[in-house]
Amino acid sequence: MNPYVFMIMLLIGAGFSACAIAGPVRVGAAEDGRDVELDKGQELIVQLEANHTTGYQWVLAEGGKATLKQEGAPVYTVQTSSPLVVGAGGIETWRFRAAHPGREILRFEYRRPWEKDKPPERVMRFNVVVR
Repeated sequence: MNPYVFMIMLLIGAGFSACAIAGPVRVGAAEDGRDVELDKGQELIVQLEANHTTGYQWVLAEGGKATLKQEGAPVYTVQTSSPLVVGAGGIETWRFRAAHPGREILRFEYRRPWEKDKPPERVMRFNVVVR
């Protein structure tokens, strides 16, 4: 093979691999209060323990509008072999896409939606930096 053609193929391949978007970043309670770094276009998956049978759910109280864009509604998954178990807890999954470079705080509150005058039961906060 011509050495010039080989070099061009290597450079093109390196360019394509440099443009690839990294896989999703997953965060949960263990990352509460920490910085989360993303590349533009990268997905952020937030997974928080919840128990919808108690009326509590996670509410996005801040963020997900400027640097990050929320992708769809949160999904609640029961963490038991039988979804008919009363009182079984689960995981709420929220998905975001890093849309623009910058900083944004994602703040989640664990509350009952109808108890607006009561403080949240729990708060989770993630400091997101998009490069």
